[in-house]
Amino acid sequence: MKGGTAEDFFNRRKAVCAGYSDLFNHLAEKMKLFSVYLTGYAKAYGYRPGKKLTQTDHAWLAVQIDRDWYLMEPTWGSGYIDDNKKFSREYNSTWFATDPRLFILNHLPEDSQWQLLQTQISLAEYENTKYVPSYELKNLIRGEFSTEEILQIMDLANLPQCFGEHCFELHAKGFTFNDIIKILKTEPISSEFLFDCRILKESGFESEDILALLNHNEKPKNHRYYYCLLKEKGFTAQEILNFLSFAPRPENFFFDICCLKEIGFSTEEINSLLRHKNRPQYYLQFYCALKNKGFSAEDILNFIEISPLPPNFFFDCVKLMDNGFNGKDIVELLKPTPYPENYFYKCIKMREYGFSCQDVLSYAKCKSIPECYTINGLETPRLIKSPTPPMVSGQSYDFEIEAKGTTKVCLIMNGKFIYLIKRESIFMGSVTAESGKLMVAILNPKLGDNRFSFAICFEIK
Repeated sequence: MKGGTAEDFFNRRKAVCAGYSDLFNHLAEKMKLFSVYLTGYAKAYGYRPGKKLTQTDHAWLAVQIDRDWYLMEPTWGSGYIDDNKKFSREYNSTWFATDPRLFILNHLPEDSQWQLLQTQISLAEYENTKYVPSYELKNLIRGEFSTEEILQIMDLANLPQCFGEHCFELHAKGFTFNDIIKILKTEPISSEFLFDCRILKESGFESEDILALLNHNEKPKNHRYYYCLLKEKGFTAQEILNFLSFAPRPENFFFDICCLKEIGFSTEEINSLLRHKNRPQYYLQFYCALKNKGFSAEDILNFIEISPLPPNFFFDCVKLMDNGFNGKDIVELLKPTPYPENYFYKCIKMREYGFSCQDVLSYAKCKSIPECYTINGLETPRLIKSPTPPMVSGQSYDFEIEAKGTTKVCLIMNGKFIYLIKRESIFMGSVTAESGKLMVAILNPKLGDNRFSFAICFEIK
């Protein structure tokens, strides 16, 4: 504890604890304060837990103010030794008028009366007292924790490195003392865990929710990033916890959830869509495309409830809606199985030919969808009046077809040609059906004289 007198310290601007304490004592006397120079044992820089203390190695003071005695540590209050073992100036009020119950953690005076405690401790007890580095205690006091709270924190087992700084930061972010105790009791506790707590608090999560999220067994890698992302998109902690129960989780699961939310699906709908046993491989792409087209989550759930779906189903759904079909119509189209080749293409082609959605549904239900061909060189004809399925042999059916750019439209059945009557661009007529195929044919001038193109082929039972 070499250091010299107060005058030496003042003139040289250099000293150790004895010089600091002597100068402080001198200034106290000038202010007419009672001050006592104390020596004792300090758990200071370089101390290791369990070390036996054989001789005093430090000096500090006790000062009486308004009849009460206060412990003062001017040396530690002036700065600290940095990682390069150099002194760094930094005023620290922690060590002036420190509560004796905290001061005793790393200061034991030779004269036990200056412990200022109701129950004094011995040197052996002091050696066995839990070691709390001065910087940890400084941060706890700086965090405005009470002495009782600080002692309760230090009683916890397995405190992480720099726990005092973490407690200060947690308190500054709005965690209560009870919250911090629960956090510090988490096993295993780590600096990363404590940092995660602070980040999630900044994102708006409540303390209880943070612990539930961070302690969840199924939390993903980079969980902090995903939790903040989901919170930003409006998901609650409970909703996120529900998502964590997905097993297994698809790749990019959390990004997909956010995309589904952005496009307008509710949390309940997202849960239902992603948990469905028939969720397709590229579900995000398909669900977003259908939602953008106007299909509801209920529609999509109804679609994937049906298995198997026809090839290219999700792409064809968009085309079906473009051609007037709604979600309920498409579900009805999905019911008749097995599906014929190019099933939805045929349904869409029927719409181009003027069949109503109800007509298409009726033909699909009867499993007798007519084939509608593409006619090169002519505008697609439109059925103004079409036969209602099922088409049965022996029954009479009326036809009314609008066909532009031609002079003849006929019905071909078992080698017979039945020409329809022309009125401007409308062709009308009727036929008694016979088993087999009934073809609607259109004279196609682009192919030459008396050359017909097949337009529609009906199956007659």
